Amino acid sequence: MNKKMRTGIAVSAAGAIALSLGVAGDSSAVSMSSKSSPLSATRCEEDTCISVTGSGTYVSAIAIGNNSGSGGKAYIFVNGYPRWTLGYLKGHWRIRKEIHQHLKDGDRVCGSIDSAAKGHPCVDIIA
Repeated sequence: MNKKMRTGIAVSAAGAIALSLGVAGDSSAVSMSSKSSPLSATRCEEDTCISVTGSGTYVSAIAIGNNSGSGGKAYIFVNGYPRWTLGYLKGHWRIRKEIHQHLKDGDRVCGSIDSAAKGHPCVDIIA
């Protein structure tokens, strides 16, 4: 089953933070962390997870998690183009990259690991 999920970080006119979900996909794979400030959108696929923290189109940090137990380099892609390589780690891990950048409405941020870990989860930025 290959369904597209649209997940984004948005702030309403009143300043309330909301996680925006499209109608397609499995919403159980996306979570909003109320402990994070301002908002965190997470998507997991197979052994790989991506978490994007920010508000509107502003992204403060992106994290990639490897649940497979195998080592590998983590990569972050924006709209299909590699933007950051986060180094090689062994075992189960999660690595975070502080980026503090404005992305564009509709940009797709994806995570990938060059090892035996499966999955290429993505989060869409929604203004």
